[in-house]
Amino acid sequence: IAIILGTAIPLVLFLIWDAVILGTVPNFDASNSGVLDPLQQLRSNNGLIG
Repeated sequence: IAIILGTAIPLVLFLIWDAVILGTVPNFDASNSGVLDPLQQLRSNNGLIG
């Protein structure tokens, strides 16, 4: 059970992080050739981060 929990917890945290990043990107478009820095996006929206 330790192996399952040791794998499941980081997986859940990773999926939550991806959901947060994708939720903060306005007009997410795969064909957009511009480089997007998700951390910069988070820093510009919230004074608590960075």
